[in-house]
Amino acid sequence: MSLTLYKKKRKFSETTEPKGKVGKTDSHIFVIHKHHASHLHWDLRLEIGGVLKSWAVPKEPPIDKTIKRLAVQVEDHPLEYAKFKGTIPEGNYGAGKVEIWDNGKYKLLEKTSNKILFNLKGKKLNGNYILIKTLPTISSLSIQPNLLLSTLSFLLSPTTKYSSFFISFILFIIYCPRFKMIKSPILGGLKKYESLLTKTTSFSLNVGIMLSPLILNLKRGIIF
Repeated sequence: MSLTLYKKKRKFSETTEPKGKVGKTDSHIFVIHKHHASHLHWDLRLEIGGVLKSWAVPKEPPIDKTIKRLAVQVEDHPLEYAKFKGTIPEGNYGAGKVEIWDNGKYKLLEKTSNKILFNLKGKKLNGNYILIKTLPTISSLSIQPNLLLSTLSFLLSPTTKYSSFFISFILFIIYCPRFKMIKSPILGGLKKYESLLTKTTSFSLNVGIMLSPLILNLKRGIIF
């Protein structure tokens, strides 16, 4: 675990965010920040390996079993960040107001290369949640479904490397705070279509999630 990227992105002479360091023990804390950055989003942070593993969630975390949320993994944060709240100054990475939306303890139930199953005990969120990786840094966050739903609803298998690249690039454009600071005629033009890109990307992901079981079974020669 490393905080190198976290520290590289921040100007600690200007922001009150903690420098922190990698911890030595796990007390299984979690925190969800509500971040009023260039785009309002929520940051889910789980203490794993002495750091806060973090995912940016564009919409409010679900309390309904039928709702799935996109979760984009970002850099690890120091444990001290669990208590951070305040305003990150303009011109800094992630500029905007940061609030603690929920926090508490969690129990890690299962962790593989593609899935993290955990139980949250917070002030707002309680129960089992699951993160399922669909692309290298992109996951789906939801309340733990039953096994059948987990198998049929969360598989996302892009048919080509180009579709994976396209989705990742669009998500980068939409959600990366640094992108907002880039001044370029081409990139500036893309920003004008941000709303459309958001809707298109969301639609593409949902269609991919729904159709992937059929695609996978067709590849295996299984006919329903």
